[in-house]
Amino acid sequence: MFGALVFSCRSGFADIVPLELTVSGNINAHTDAGRTLYRFDRAALEALPQYEMTTSTPWTPAWTFRGPRLEDILERVQARGSRIDIVAYDGYVLHDVQVSDVKSFHPLLAYMANHAYLRLRDLGPLFLVYSRDDDREILKAADYTTREIRQIKAIVVK
Repeated sequence: MFGALVFSCRSGFADIVPLELTVSGNINAHTDAGRTLYRFDRAALEALPQYEMTTSTPWTPAWTFRGPRLEDILERVQARGSRIDIVAYDGYVLHDVQVSDVKSFHPLLAYMANHAYLRLRDLGPLFLVYSRDDDREILKAADYTTREIRQIKAIVVK
C-alpha cells in the first residue's frame, strides 16, 4: 500500500507546472528590467484575445481548444525576428518555425481543451495547435504534424 501511495504522489508532481510562458530573443517588449525576455503568467495569457478551435491532432480526436493565437503573443512582445524556436518542458525544441507561417495559419497556443485546463500529462500546460481539420491549406503544406508541439514553456525569437 505504501508503494502505491508513493507512486500516486509522484504522478501528481508531473502536473504541478504553472501556466506560464517565457519569450526571449529578438523582441522589443520586456517584463524583466535589464533582461530581454517577456514573461506571461496565467493572467497575462488569459488577458490576450482568446480563440476556440475544434480540431483533431496526432494525439487527440476532435477536441475544442482554447487560447491566444501565437501571432498575438509575438505581437505583444514586439517580435522582430522571422523565425522562432519553441521549447518544451522535456527539452524538445521545435526549431525555425517561420513567423510568416504563424501569420498565415493562425495556430493557437492552447491552454484549455474541452473546457478543462491542460495538464502536463494532457499535452499542456501549453500546446501549439493548427486547424488541421478545417484548413485544407495546412494539409498541402509540409508535414504540419511536425509543427505541433506540446508541453510548451518558452519561445525564442530569432
